[in-house]
Amino acid sequence: SFAAAGAWTDARTGLIPDELVIAAGATAAITAAATDQLAAFAIGAAIMGLPLLVLHIISPSAMGFGDVKLGLALGGTIGIIEPRLGVVALACASACAVVVGLVTRRRAIPFGPALVLGSVIVVFGAAPLIDLLTGGPSPWQ
Repeated sequence: SFAAAGAWTDARTGLIPDELVIAAGATAAITAAATDQLAAFAIGAAIMGLPLLVLHIISPSAMGFGDVKLGLALGGTIGIIEPRLGVVALACASACAVVVGLVTRRRAIPFGPALVLGSVIVVFGAAPLIDLLTGGPSPWQ
């Protein structure tokens, strides 16, 4: 996946290449358009990307803009399933980053890998999470 390749690059270099983020976002946007899910894509992207953007604006050294763009692409992808899962993915990503920081005792770690891991956790756990959010059975079961 383009997002995973971006996360791998971020882990090695501290930067997420724009080409990979654009490819990930474009792939998800095309899928959303083909399935008439553009609104869900946009809502998911906003839910996951806007908190990262706010953090980037407040402290650019704490959150890089590549992380913001990756969050938008992953949030849009998750939004196709269920937009509200973006919040859960962001929480999972943050928890993963905190654990890595505590274990490695580093104050600064690349957030791209955590974003991808949090998104993967949510996608694979989507059915029960959707049940929790909506109070009913998931169409993904």
